[in-house]
Amino acid sequence: MAAEKYERKLDKALRKLHTAEANDDAEDMLSLRVKVEKYERKIKQLATPSTSDDVDKSGMSLLLFYAYVEPAWSPVRHKDTLHWAEGLLNSLGVTGRLRVSREGFNGTLTGPYDGIRAFTDAMRLRDNGYFAHMNNQDDFKITDNLPEGQAFPKLKVFAVTELVNYGLGVDNAPSVNNGGVHLEPKQYHQKLLEDNTVVIDIRNSYEADIGRFAPPTGAEYIDPKMRVSTEFPAWAKDNIDRLKDKQVLMYCTGGIRCERASALFRSLGHDKVFQLKGGIHNYLTEYASQGGGLWVGKNYTFDKRFAHGATEDDDKKDADIVEAPTSDEIVGKCVACSKPWDKYRGRKRCPVPCGVPLLLCNECLASDVAAKCFLCQEDAHNGTKDRFNKRQHYNQLALKHDNVPRDDVPRGKKVAVHACGVCKETFTSRNGLFKHVRATGHADRKAKKQKVAA
Repeated sequence: MAAEKYERKLDKALRKLHTAEANDDAEDMLSLRVKVEKYERKIKQLATPSTSDDVDKSGMSLLLFYAYVEPAWSPVRHKDTLHWAEGLLNSLGVTGRLRVSREGFNGTLTGPYDGIRAFTDAMRLRDNGYFAHMNNQDDFKITDNLPEGQAFPKLKVFAVTELVNYGLGVDNAPSVNNGGVHLEPKQYHQKLLEDNTVVIDIRNSYEADIGRFAPPTGAEYIDPKMRVSTEFPAWAKDNIDRLKDKQVLMYCTGGIRCERASALFRSLGHDKVFQLKGGIHNYLTEYASQGGGLWVGKNYTFDKRFAHGATEDDDKKDADIVEAPTSDEIVGKCVACSKPWDKYRGRKRCPVPCGVPLLLCNECLASDVAAKCFLCQEDAHNGTKDRFNKRQHYNQLALKHDNVPRDDVPRGKKVAVHACGVCKETFTSRNGLFKHVRATGHADRKAKKQKVAA
């Protein structure tokens, strides 16, 4: 009887969804898709017999999840949530990294089977059931029976301003509830083949260098060529007009970066915005038996795998063994010699002030060649005088959000400046200079201190 009840609800929601799609009503489509997914999960749960007594709880479990909160928590509530999460996770024997912002959570956690599920159960009860809709398949992505050696050694719960640092702040950022329509991998796959469509890679450019969507017909691929996510808002504002008549698809590794990015696009006046639910990981899982579908190359990851392909064999390879892949599998190339390559190793980075990871083959890495990333090479080829400067970029971002008018800042204030004796780059603190020296290997640590006008 219960299954029939949800089947009727599902049928009604599907009819409403088809009407909304015919009317191109993005907001109704989003809310109705959520209902459809909810009813489908419930029907599946009712149809699956309980086997709780036979569950294999060996090894450790991995939990990947993110959750936005709107309206944002107050600073007091944010602090309380930090302490609550840290205390609960420690009591359950869970380790890993959990970022907590006033706008929600973003976590990668490892722990015992029961401990992980006890945390997700507690999350559903938090904030008067705000997270009650989250399930252990789509929202809390749990992988069980992994080797104990893959567990994080300790727990780190820390506060951040934004879950994804777009430089938009929390209180003035566009609502994720008004973001793009979430599409399942099969729906996204079909959209990629439609005409008058663009697919925007919301990841950093060095991630896209080793893998991306490449449909043979249909959607046009766009790489915004970002070094950091804070560059995306400016790119969106510069390109919104030329894309206004296009159907816009977005994707990232796990989905979290698209939440705010799609909301920003819609806030700028674009209505036809869609995003890949669960990100590249979900898509490659769905199309693993079909060689990755419309995906080519590898998916860059921020863990010891570094990258993975569509097949399980790619995920199970030892990350410490760097084999030369065959050329027909490779999308990327070495930044130094242009040899086909798709493995980031050795923690080599583009020289300061850029600092992004460098894609170097085994030979160039072993010979310690001087190299720059593809974006810096492109800047040099185009005659761009100043390369990307992360510190200057963030300083300008801070000034942009400063509420104090620039005209009210006192003129002629004296500040101490420390200059590198090799490249002459300046710093406002001695500690900043020493960090620069350690990062670059510049031997001359003598700081030239002087007084200059701000």
